[in-house]
Amino acid sequence: MLRHMVLFDLADDADDAAVDAAVAALRGLAEEIDEVVELHVGRDAGLAEGNAGLALLVVTADAQAWRAYQAHPAHQEVVTQHVRPVVTGRTAAQLVE
Repeated sequence: MLRHMVLFDLADDADDAAVDAAVAALRGLAEEIDEVVELHVGRDAGLAEGNAGLALLVVTADAQAWRAYQAHPAHQEVVTQHVRPVVTGRTAAQLVE
């Protein structure tokens, strides 16, 4: 299994409705992209100062499936239409188990 982890820094001016729409759109990818085995996304709980505002975990079978997820038109649309407008930066890693 490959776990794709992304931490997003939310823009200071990102309104709650736009962030909620981004979360919902990301969640929808689990149903649209066959390569997604598991997907978790949500806002930070606010328990520690300096955390990212939004986190995403996508599980795929392997690197090839992750590449297919990355290139999938539904993923590209969600990133362009919903994620980029509300974030100022991201950090990602792929964990192979």
